[in-house]
Amino acid sequence: MVYLQRLTDQYYRELFENASEAIWIHDLDGKVIAANKAAEKLSGYSMAEQYDLNVERFLDEDGLARAKEVKQRLLNGEPVRERYTQQIMTRHGTEAFLEMATNLITIDGKPVGFQHIARDVTNERKMRANLHYYLQTILRAQEDERKRIARELHDDTVQSLLLLTRRLDSLTSGPNGKKLSNSVRKELDELNDLAVQICEGLWRYTRDLRPRILDDMGLLPALEHLAGELRQQKGIDARVELSGSSFDLSDEARLIMFRIAQEALTNVGKHSEASDVSVKLEFKDNLVRLTISDNGKGFVVPQRIGDFAGSGQLGLLGMYERARFLCGKFKVQSELGHGTKVILELPRSKAVAKTVQSHSQSGTSASS
Repeated sequence: MVYLQRLTDQYYRELFENASEAIWIHDLDGKVIAANKAAEKLSGYSMAEQYDLNVERFLDEDGLARAKEVKQRLLNGEPVRERYTQQIMTRHGTEAFLEMATNLITIDGKPVGFQHIARDVTNERKMRANLHYYLQTILRAQEDERKRIARELHDDTVQSLLLLTRRLDSLTSGPNGKKLSNSVRKELDELNDLAVQICEGLWRYTRDLRPRILDDMGLLPALEHLAGELRQQKGIDARVELSGSSFDLSDEARLIMFRIAQEALTNVGKHSEASDVSVKLEFKDNLVRLTISDNGKGFVVPQRIGDFAGSGQLGLLGMYERARFLCGKFKVQSELGHGTKVILELPRSKAVAKTVQSHSQSGTSASS
C-alpha cells in the first residue's frame, strides 16, 4: 500500500512538472512554493529561483488588482470557473499574456494557497492586435478613398452634368428653340430631365460617400439629415435627441459616430419593419454615447462578435471595428418582436478634439 502511494505521488509529480501548461502554486501571501517546467520557460525564472519570488514580481498595477479580485472571490467561497486573462512581466522584460484558471487550495477545510494553471496566449494576442491594426488601416484607407471619389464626383462629373442641363435647356427655351419641331423639343426636354435625375442621384451618392454636412456643420446636423432621409424614403418616424453638456469631438470621432448611425439606420430601413426610431446623442463627463433604438421585429444577436461575419452580418462587424478604432464599446441588444438597440460609447479622452471649447446644451432635442 505504501509502495502504491509512493508510485501515485511520483506519477502526479511527473504530471505536474511536465504539463504543457504553466502551473504555479503560492501561499496566501503570494510566495511561490511550487512551479513546473512550463512556468519556468514562460517566466524566464528557473524553478529554484521562483521559490524565492512573490507573485507581485510578475504583475503590474492592473494585473495585481485583477489577482486580488480573484483571490477575494475564492476566499469568499465564490468559485472562479471561467478563465481570465492576466498579463505578466518575464525575467527578460517582455510582456506575456496568459489565460488563467485559479483554484483555492485547502487543508482540513482551511485555505492555505492558490494554484494557477496558465496557457500562454501572447502570440494569439499579437495576431489579434495585428489583425486589428490591419482592419483599422483598411477603414482609414476606405474613408480616404470615399472622400476622394466624392470630391471628384462633385467637382467634375456633377458640374459637367449641370452644364449639360443648362445647354439642353437653352436649346429648347432660347431663340433657336422656336425652330425645333415639337418631337425634337420633347426629346430634348426628356434628355434634360434625365440629366437632372442623374445629377440628383450623384448628389445622393456623394453625400453617402462623404457627407459635406458632417464636415461643414457637425455631427448633430448630419444625424438629423440621416433621420430626415429615413422619414422621407421609408416613412419611418425618426427623431434625433441631444442631451448633456457637449464638447467638441475630433474629426475621427464624428466620422465614426456618423458611419455607425448611417449603417444602423440603413439596416432599420431595409430589415427592421419598424415604424419608429430614435437616435440619441449623450455627452457624459467621461464619455459620449450614441444610441439608435427601433420598434421593429428584432433578430437573434450572435453570442460573439466573431459570429457576425459567419452569420452574414458584416455591417455589424464593421460597426464594432469602427468603435475599436477609438477604444470604444459597441453593443447590440435585440429580441425577436421587441426591436433593436445599437449602442456606441467612446471615452472622452479618445473622442474629444485637441482644442476643446465646451458649451452647455442640456436636454435639447432636434429633428430635421
